[in-house]
Amino acid sequence: MIGVFLLTPLPTWQALVAFQSSAIVLSYGLGPICLLALRKQAPELHRPFILPGSRLFSALTFCVCTLIAYWTGWGTIHQIVFAILAGLVLMLMYRGLTQRGKSYALEFTAALWLIPYILGLSLISYLGSFGGGLNLLPFGWDFVVIVLFSLGIFWLACRAALPKEKARQAIYEDPEYQLHAESLASTH
Repeated sequence: MIGVFLLTPLPTWQALVAFQSSAIVLSYGLGPICLLALRKQAPELHRPFILPGSRLFSALTFCVCTLIAYWTGWGTIHQIVFAILAGLVLMLMYRGLTQRGKSYALEFTAALWLIPYILGLSLISYLGSFGGGLNLLPFGWDFVVIVLFSLGIFWLACRAALPKEKARQAIYEDPEYQLHAESLASTH
């Protein structure tokens, strides 16, 4: 019964797999941005592993994630956009109903880069040659456009990260960080 419900918005099993793959890959694309933001915001945090050349690897990873999402095609990308918008509406409704009077603020300004990212990826997918696109961007050139677009968005996302003071406050006041810091202190 639940399986049938989950397949309702998607016509086939392949469409469901493409949707899931694209959503997962797009979420992986946030990791490189977070890595560089945290390196800038809290450089003194204990890190058991430091990635050499993190800027280069982060930019490359973001480009690859965007390319993989693009390859799923317009048919999938427009469904992802709808799911993101529906999720945003549900989150705001939930927050409005449950968070009244609490001082926890959402930092939308740090996430504003997502708007041109989602809109740009949608437009390029619509004009591209994969999954129902118009094929106005010929094969090969669409990859160049995606890589250049990804690098621009990557730069924008890294610049939009929370200011150091706000990020440090959120990190150090988090109960999970406190627990982790205490366990690190007891092992050293």
